Amino acid sequence: MLPRLLPIICVCTLFASFALISPTTAEQKTSGSCVQGLDPIRPGETASAVHDFRCFDTFAEVIAYLSDGQVYVADSIEPHELTEDIVDQIALASDRTVIGVQWELPGYVTDRPNGFDNFTRYTFQSDACNGYSYGRPSMESGWNNVIQSAQGSSGCNTFEHWDGTNWSGDRIFCASSCPDMGTVNDRTPQGGGLCSLLHRGGAAPWAG
Repeated sequence: MLPRLLPIICVCTLFASFALISPTTAEQKTSGSCVQGLDPIRPGETASAVHDFRCFDTFAEVIAYLSDGQVYVADSIEPHELTEDIVDQIALASDRTVIGVQWELPGYVTDRPNGFDNFTRYTFQSDACNGYSYGRPSMESGWNNVIQSAQGSSGCNTFEHWDGTNWSGDRIFCASSCPDMGTVNDRTPQGGGLCSLLHRGGAAPWAG
């Protein structure tokens, strides 16, 4: 609940238990540990096409889904424990490249008992942000005005956020990580909204 408003043969570590997912249940959820698949922004356009969106009860289920069940982690893993090694294993297992994670609390915190959630973006573009950008002019339903920290991955070292839709309102220019969104934290602008952009290097010239 939201209370306020991005095949391998073996892996280095195998835990005794791992997550099993139910795609049907995941597709029906709109909160929890969510994933969204994005295409790179095409020339002449300002937003990525979305080819996947679903939510799970735990982040371990997210990793199981992204890796087609081939990367095993502890059931208790949290998004801040996602390493580039795990990201690389996911990419080898399924061709999905994790490009960024957003949290509903500052400091990359997930408070599951109180319903504070996380949002992972991925792409099938293996070069990630090397020559490509990814962005959405608004958040998915139920996710407006709740993102308070974010972290890029796979070389996506700029994770910009705006407190309005369509690249409007106050802007937070993050490097690869933002433990706090400052003035954008939990903001509820008139009309609601939040949008974000993942890329490498300086600001996107068409956004803000």
